[in-house]
Amino acid sequence: MRRIIASLDVGSNTIKLVVLELYKKCVNVLAVNEVPSGGIKKGIVINQDLAYEALEELFNRTKKTLDLDINEVVVNVSANDLETILVSGEVLVNDLDNPVVTPDLISKVLKNAAEYKVSDNRMIVNISPIKFKVDDMDTINPIGLTGTKLKVKAVLNSVPKKNFYGILSVLSKLNVEVVDYSISGQADYYTYHKDKQDNECGVVINIGCDTTNVSILNKGIVTSSSILDIGGASIDSDLAYVYNISKNDGKLVKEKIGLAISTNASIKETYNLTNKNDELITVNQKECSLVIESRLKEVLEYAKKEINNLTKKPISYIIITGGISELKDFNLLIESIFGSEVILGSIPIMGVRNNKYSTCIGLAKYFDYKLRLRKEEYSAFSDDELKSLTRHSHNGNKVFDKIFGYFFEN
Repeated sequence: MRRIIASLDVGSNTIKLVVLELYKKCVNVLAVNEVPSGGIKKGIVINQDLAYEALEELFNRTKKTLDLDINEVVVNVSANDLETILVSGEVLVNDLDNPVVTPDLISKVLKNAAEYKVSDNRMIVNISPIKFKVDDMDTINPIGLTGTKLKVKAVLNSVPKKNFYGILSVLSKLNVEVVDYSISGQADYYTYHKDKQDNECGVVINIGCDTTNVSILNKGIVTSSSILDIGGASIDSDLAYVYNISKNDGKLVKEKIGLAISTNASIKETYNLTNKNDELITVNQKECSLVIESRLKEVLEYAKKEINNLTKKPISYIIITGGISELKDFNLLIESIFGSEVILGSIPIMGVRNNKYSTCIGLAKYFDYKLRLRKEEYSAFSDDELKSLTRHSHNGNKVFDKIFGYFFEN
């Protein structure tokens, strides 16, 4: 079965929907769309009508791309007020004639570990096994081993139900089912992680539009997280104030000529626009980059301080992502603040080569990882729909000219 996953990232600035085909370590991008957010603040739905309009437009655009309805998605959940606890559980291997650990038994022992561990007003977003034990033998993957008892130690993440139930309600009205969900810190890790990081303690920092998410991971599992009320939009506001222009124009200046660090900026590189007084002004790269650098330093210093608040363990890596990290010379700025252990996120997948898609990519990869752990098959499309997809593609349908039909290692 072709494993196709539709991934939805609900952000305060934009909502993104990416449809991917995953095969081993390769990713095939079938569709990418995004729309301005409506009725969403800090990843939580605050106005269902506006959120419905935005999501309806997003799913309609994707249908035009693929000529297929998207009825199932994986989605990110706001990590606001995240709680993390260690849990354990155990179950008996009941089949005495064939006492083999199966994927169903893994699901059963994880359910046992999570049972009655969170209050009624909270929901579990992740339960990540640290290790299993089959009788007296420790293992990372017990499938296929024989024994009489299966035990697990795991990390359980939970958030208030309000973080998720708003988007769940809107998607239900659109006849879209949520098949899996996770917090963005866990998703971002799966976008960029290397195998060696699965045995280390590290950090993922995602600088969004209005907020910055700082997540601590130990052996690839989120153990704590914090959301800072500052993000890339603060730069747009700063530029708008300095040059007496709109916030949208501030964003435009940032994207057209701005650098993350002013060292390499030039006064000869300029951009002309009209301010709020209808006066033609010229913004030079050196001046605007000084404004950008000042605010970015503040964001990154806040994040650095928050790392120290969240953990006292030695940090082996720091991954930084989010759309603002695409600014030129961003790598120079983060190295000056965090040192050599910092890693600037990079997504080498055609069609989504931008860190703003980090959470979407990671959501799909994390879901794929869990499917493989349980040895389950999955596709967002039925066999008939997949045949239709292939047939239209071969017929040269102009819609399918947008599909990226090649696999790229990541």
